Amino acid sequence: MLKISLSVVIIIILILLISRFWCSTSGIPPELVRVEKIEVEQFNADSINLNVFVTVLNKNNFKIDVSDLYAYILHNQDTIGAATKDEMVQLSALDTATINFYAFLNTQKFIKSVSNKSDSLKLRMLGTANADLGLFSVPVDMDLEYTFNVKENISQLVERDVQVENLIKLEGGKLKSLGTSESVVEVEFIIQNPYGVDFEVEGYPSKIFINDKEAGKGNIKTAIIIEKKSDGIKAVSVYKLNNIKTITSLFGSIFTRKLIYKTTGILLIDVLGYKIQFPYSFNGELVKI
Repeated sequence: MLKISLSVVIIIILILLISRFWCSTSGIPPELVRVEKIEVEQFNADSINLNVFVTVLNKNNFKIDVSDLYAYILHNQDTIGAATKDEMVQLSALDTATINFYAFLNTQKFIKSVSNKSDSLKLRMLGTANADLGLFSVPVDMDLEYTFNVKENISQLVERDVQVENLIKLEGGKLKSLGTSESVVEVEFIIQNPYGVDFEVEGYPSKIFINDKEAGKGNIKTAIIIEKKSDGIKAVSVYKLNNIKTITSLFGSIFTRKLIYKTTGILLIDVLGYKIQFPYSFNGELVKI
């Protein structure tokens, strides 16, 4: 009798649990709603590493776990990369959340895909994830499209590398000549290649300030191609100081105090077929020679 009663209780509990999943809003697999954004983390000759953010909707009135995400990244019908996330992510009840995961694009396939020099690239993420609903786990399909602004993301990455001196290292500035009508300042720096692909520094049109006074304008001597296996290329930015008041100030201060310079301008770079530009500035002390 006791065994029969215990069996009945177990059956009733199972029925209640199953009805919890299927007779209400419970037991519904989560929905991968949309790609919020894609960020370029770094790139090299083999791959472009991305951070992908996707919005996920949990329609259940209890927490669920999502894991084992894998998706192919396609452009048109070509597979050019993949996205993965092995770690479990817990979604709150009746809530949306943004999860991020690692993805990559094959660099050579990517370059081929953007050969028309379009600023954006239409991507499709096609794959699955695993959702743990408590009593059982179910697969969750992913089929999302996203227009990826390639030029903007590459520009932000390169600008960040410049700011942390991962791309350009300042060597120093020199007052090469000093005259009443014209003087020349040369600023030397090393251009490094953290990417493993060829790129070109096309120019750095800029102004130079000496002791907080605008002194002249300049640019790098010539466009510089940095090959993928380069250990670093020396570059020189040349400034002609033709402001009479500035030259007078230089004569008055050259023997009495330091000559502090600052440049402000636009750095022009061609990388992965994209011509990008952003503000760039550096400063230091002039050496008199």
